[in-house]
Amino acid sequence: MAGTLKLWWHDGSTLDARSHPTPLINEPERGFESHTVGTTPVSTGSAPSDCYVAVVETTVPIRYRILTPGQSGSAADPEAKPLTATGFAVATIGIVPGAVLSVMEVV
Repeated sequence: MAGTLKLWWHDGSTLDARSHPTPLINEPERGFESHTVGTTPVSTGSAPSDCYVAVVETTVPIRYRILTPGQSGSAADPEAKPLTATGFAVATIGIVPGAVLSVMEVV
């Protein structure tokens, strides 16, 4: 059964303008994407140039693979990592600017 992946790109900053710690959720997002995730790998757009964190919400368990610029592959590869369904919670994935996330549903 296909599910939904919501992804917010963030810069990973943990301090505000006055150098006080700030929760990631209060950070301004750099971009947002939503994808339908099934048994065929799908890829996100490239991470913006100032992003180091992908905040992910998924309704189904997935496998994901981070593909840096110039790298080929997909979530179907053995190197892909699992991520359980988060429901309304979120998970964070460290990422490099310009990278793409390839994701697919775990069946």
